[in-house]
Amino acid sequence: MGSQKEGDVLVNIGKDGVGRIKLIGEIRYDSSAKGFVEFVNTKLIDESVAEVIIDAHACDYIDSANIGILAQIAMMQENKGAKKTKIFYSEDSKVYGDVENMNINSLFDVVFCGGGKCAYDWCDSGDYEKLPKHELSQTELAEIMFDTHETLYNMGEKNKAKFESVMEYLKKSRRQK
Repeated sequence: MGSQKEGDVLVNIGKDGVGRIKLIGEIRYDSSAKGFVEFVNTKLIDESVAEVIIDAHACDYIDSANIGILAQIAMMQENKGAKKTKIFYSEDSKVYGDVENMNINSLFDVVFCGGGKCAYDWCDSGDYEKLPKHELSQTELAEIMFDTHETLYNMGEKNKAKFESVMEYLKKSRRQK
């Protein structure tokens, strides 16, 4: 794993009821997923979070487990009747293509940032909390992988075909635990 850049998930829930999430560097399940899932299930689920903004313009890579978490956030906000989740990408973002490939960009209000800067003041405010990186037990890993991929699998026929073998593998590995 020597060549991979460490990534961070930074979060903030303001008094204005806006949940802000910054994805920086390479976001991978083994370092970020547990803390990210815990944040979503304990903080973002709160009815008072009326809007979620995801800043992915400094994100170089995101794996399918974390893309599944993004989908879960957007669907949770929709189910609450909250504003559509906004996601920012850089104009030349590879991450946009990765998320588009999972057929979930339609869940978001997509905005592209130019020149490495977003036009929003909150991008550079320093009041973010870095989500902790947790070691995952095999059971926790299996549960997170299953839940996030199940979300993606259920996002339509294209994804069912794309994730069918992954879901079979994850179901099998869950039963073995």
